[in-house]
Amino acid sequence: MSASDEGVPLPAEVTQRIPHRDASVLRFFLGFLQARQLENVPLLIAGGYVRDLLLHRRPDDLDIALCLRDVADVELRVEDLVEAMPAFADAAPQFHVSDVHIVTIRSDETKSKLLDTVKLHMVVSPRGGGDGEERFEVDVMPTIGEESYDDDSRIPTRNQRGSIKEDALRRDLTIGALLLRVQYAAEAAQNELEYRLIDYYGGVEDLRHAVLRSPYPRDADCRQLYGMIVQPNPTAERMAHALALLPESWSDKEALAQRLWWIKVLVEDPLRVVRVLRFAAKLNFTLHDAFWDVVPFAVEKLRDMVAGSRKLTEILKIANYSSQKLRAFVRMAFVRRIPII
Repeated sequence: MSASDEGVPLPAEVTQRIPHRDASVLRFFLGFLQARQLENVPLLIAGGYVRDLLLHRRPDDLDIALCLRDVADVELRVEDLVEAMPAFADAAPQFHVSDVHIVTIRSDETKSKLLDTVKLHMVVSPRGGGDGEERFEVDVMPTIGEESYDDDSRIPTRNQRGSIKEDALRRDLTIGALLLRVQYAAEAAQNELEYRLIDYYGGVEDLRHAVLRSPYPRDADCRQLYGMIVQPNPTAERMAHALALLPESWSDKEALAQRLWWIKVLVEDPLRVVRVLRFAAKLNFTLHDAFWDVVPFAVEKLRDMVAGSRKLTEILKIANYSSQKLRAFVRMAFVRRIPII
């Protein structure tokens, strides 16, 4: 594990915004890992939770990732661990978590493609006792490495033993690639928690400047990226030539790498086009120019390959926004001209 996987301490004023309920759930997970002699397995908070904390918003949707990359038992899966948590909750009332139930229902396709994400329902009691029990939901997943997609399915095949950095790279946006590593604070009493912020791809800087862009491997060679992402697809290569997204056409190799990787991100799951626009409207963030340069690569796939139910889910989320945010989404989605190649 690299030093950058350790992250930097989360400022105290940000840590204070983490609800006590969530901290109890995290202690429960750490205690479970210790009981299984897996205390060296990194416990991470992933997704929009970290973004919202840093934006001074109340965080919700607690998503927990466990990095099993260095675990000796190569057969161990997150799903196996989660199945043992209800019994651990019954045997360890000191963590104030009870009535743990696994509620995830997965199709045969998701099982065969190793979509090892499990949803848990639980009851969390106040640490000091008394009333105020809360029913709570948490998603648990492994850190994911490389993902691959079939042409006829938007469900990826995943490497469940990915590194923390690989897991961050697969996220849609840099502000969603931020992670919090959670552990017991050294030499602290009463099982106090320490939160360390991991930011491989500039998510904190993008939050500061209110901009949305995709993470990308900054040490990658543009010609290799082009050969991996564009050249295997004749249609994509034709578009790249038409839009001058060629290694020999760009002196700014980082800017080109940003665009090439965003082609990969959007083409693998074209619904991300709508998600990016939705987040721009929701957060009042600016879209990086690279987004508009590469949207043409995904538009046809968005129309033809993404299930209507998935599109509807995104539209319903947008419909619940304020009228101002809804108008912002419409302006971005329907007013700006996108080249048709």
